[in-house]
Amino acid sequence: MPKHQLLGLTLHHVTGKAEVVTMLHRYGHCMSYTGVLELETAMANQVQQQHSLLPSNISTVASRVVHFCWDNFDLNEETPSGGGTTHTTHGIVIQELENDAETEQHAEYQVPKSKIRSFKADAEGPLPFVRKRNAEPVFSCEDEVSTNTSFDFSTDLTRQLWLICRALFNNNCTVPDWSGWLSKMSALENNPIPSTIGYMKPILHAITDCATVKKCITTSMAVTQQLSQEYTLITMDLAAAKIAYDIIWGDTDLHSKVIVNLGPFHTMCSYLGALGKMMSGSGFEDIVLESGLCASGSIDQVMSGKHYNRSVRVHQRMLDALERLLLTSFRNTTETNSVIDSLHEACTLGSEPSSANLEQAGASVNVRNFLIESEKFKVAVRQGEFGKTPQFWLQYCDCVWTLLMFQRAVKENNLDLFIASMRKMCGLLFSADHLNYGRYLPLYYIQLCNLRESHPGAEMLMRDCGFSVARSTVPGCRIPIDQTIEQTVNRSAKTSGGIIGFSRNVGAYHRWCLTRHKRATYAEATFDQLDMADDRMEGHK
Repeated sequence: MPKHQLLGLTLHHVTGKAEVVTMLHRYGHCMSYTGVLELETAMANQVQQQHSLLPSNISTVASRVVHFCWDNFDLNEETPSGGGTTHTTHGIVIQELENDAETEQHAEYQVPKSKIRSFKADAEGPLPFVRKRNAEPVFSCEDEVSTNTSFDFSTDLTRQLWLICRALFNNNCTVPDWSGWLSKMSALENNPIPSTIGYMKPILHAITDCATVKKCITTSMAVTQQLSQEYTLITMDLAAAKIAYDIIWGDTDLHSKVIVNLGPFHTMCSYLGALGKMMSGSGFEDIVLESGLCASGSIDQVMSGKHYNRSVRVHQRMLDALERLLLTSFRNTTETNSVIDSLHEACTLGSEPSSANLEQAGASVNVRNFLIESEKFKVAVRQGEFGKTPQFWLQYCDCVWTLLMFQRAVKENNLDLFIASMRKMCGLLFSADHLNYGRYLPLYYIQLCNLRESHPGAEMLMRDCGFSVARSTVPGCRIPIDQTIEQTVNRSAKTSGGIIGFSRNVGAYHRWCLTRHKRATYAEATFDQLDMADDRMEGHK
């Protein structure tokens, strides 16, 4: 593509501003804004002729697993009456390709040159009415333990050695936080292939309607069939998943190959809110504020789990501090200073974190004995032998570790750990009056436990990167599917280069979704030519 066309497309893709494109056009550096719209309209027509459902960047060959995510998208535009605002449904499809797969070259349809700047989307009309049935689940809990979920958190070497290295062998600040530690200790491939994320056509109806959720399911089933995958994996937040479950349970024959997953990101947010409710009034907020860990204006959002990143950061720092105090108390009580000097393998692990050093430290007899004794001390504290106050704070640490192990399961796509940690989350969610998660999370847990019998072959898809997304080449750094849709299509639509300003224009809205991948490809080529590939806005953060 010529430079003046490439630069014009890139500027419009990144900024979405007609003024920026026009200024550079009048300086003679790029094509006009009118030309950009004509080119994007031609690209949208080309994509629409190629695939009716599949996004242009999804390959039909060498696919390991595909899974879908649907979420609400709301924009409260300024209207005279306050009505007529945007409440639509966005969807993405995530594809994991084989390691040696080559990029599929789609046949390019020739679109005749024209001066058309407006895109006419296919008329959909109103969705067919779907009645809520209040159906009951069709699976039983007789085979609840059919999948091995006996993951013992207390004997997990990755967790135990992180605590020891963080507290005792971190003088040079070589031991990273929990997420960095998991990446360092990951036994997975060093350069994982990032997942391919495609934008589905938006559904111009609210996801709270039964007809919209039905449309999401049928569209996902059609794409799955086109990609020759047996089961359709769909992730939704709880509000939409409840409707999806009612539809599936109401017609099990039609939806026998559909598996609806509760979004791990929204589950963690709800659990953070339950954890904040548990610690409310205990002095937790005072400690966080006095230490400067969180500002007073954000503490309510942190305690409720609304600010996910800040909330996780606060609980991780508090956990780190409490575990160090507990280890100090253990050393003072049992006089193990001489034993610590013999933990050479753990010292090496702290100075040079790696999976190889982790194995050596785990095989050391001295390290093993130290871990066993420290765990015995924790059991004594947990049973209240040192008083109610340390027992309460250790209970808080256990709850935070449940959250971190759930997060680790997503990062590593570890299905057994995912199921085991989810089981531990149910109690706190129920006791904190998060009734919707208290009802549906146990059902989802039993569904995953029985997956091998109820959906033969689906368990392999889930284990093969079926409930997480790789957005970078860093090992052990996968993220939840429902967090991915928030960071991709929903974020892109509301930021520079998004749909702000034309969200109520159906044709422009569809054109933006259909051409997103092609425009991103051209933008990446521009950044590469300017040696700005590492600084581009779409990069992993």
